[in-house]
Amino acid sequence: MLTELNVTTMLNFTTAPPVGGCPPVGIQLEGLLPPVLTIDVTLGLLGNAVALWIFCFKVKKWNPNTLFLFNLVIADFLALHALMTVVAIYRYFKVVHPHHRVNLMTRRQAAFVSLIVWFLVIGPRVPMLAFNHIRGAAIARSASSSNPTR
Repeated sequence: MLTELNVTTMLNFTTAPPVGGCPPVGIQLEGLLPPVLTIDVTLGLLGNAVALWIFCFKVKKWNPNTLFLFNLVIADFLALHALMTVVAIYRYFKVVHPHHRVNLMTRRQAAFVSLIVWFLVIGPRVPMLAFNHIRGAAIARSASSSNPTR
């Protein structure tokens, strides 16, 4: 046991660490990250546009899952991902608990759940937006009072 520990310890320290500590991680991604993100955003926008078109013009029967996914496409355009959680929970109950009452959800109940999620996502941001608007108006008023026009 002691011999194995010494051999393992020796093997772990056979390669010397780079001078100055760990190598910087971000440098390896500098050239790769911008094109990957550009492709990701472009394909994401195109995919969401196609999904939105399909929802608006091709889907005939709307069920709770369709409503959640429609809201997810709208939210994705706004960079919100809370509805993804609702879709995941809904699909979880469909697969793992197929006889649960969540699976009997109507379109009206799905719309209500979607509204609650939108409220929970947008609600906390309203005071921040109002404060920025009020602060911007106060700055504009103070600037105009200190610079009277003749």
